[in-house]
Amino acid sequence: MAPAVQAERLETAAAEWFPGEAASVWQARNFVRAVLGAQWPGLDDVLLMVSEIASNAVRHTASGDGSWFDLTVTASGYAARVEIADRGSSSEPRIPDQSSEAGALTGGRGLRIVDALADRWGARGDELGRVVWFEVTGKPGD
Repeated sequence: MAPAVQAERLETAAAEWFPGEAASVWQARNFVRAVLGAQWPGLDDVLLMVSEIASNAVRHTASGDGSWFDLTVTASGYAARVEIADRGSSSEPRIPDQSSEAGALTGGRGLRIVDALADRWGARGDELGRVVWFEVTGKPGD
């Protein structure tokens, strides 16, 4: 019997915008799940990172002031890049200093999670609009 051959996954790109409100975080997760597919290796980690970055866009940028954020997913094989574009903020996305116990208890864990789970991540833009992105490679069997 011939060995089973798995078809290569084709490149996928999809984009959508979401209202800058808490309920949109769940919708953004569902969008990414639909684009990558429920069986995508490491999907739970990807969805957690989407939640963290989308939540930051709603809470800490002008996207949460009655505006919106954009989400773009690009995938090829088991490599994926997710970008969330917000409407800007005077503060830049950063991982807070862990030396402050109060700071560690009240917030700042979102980008730490992204930093731990993503292969690469970063941000570009300014107070008028910013994109926070991450890249991951799913490992079949995850």
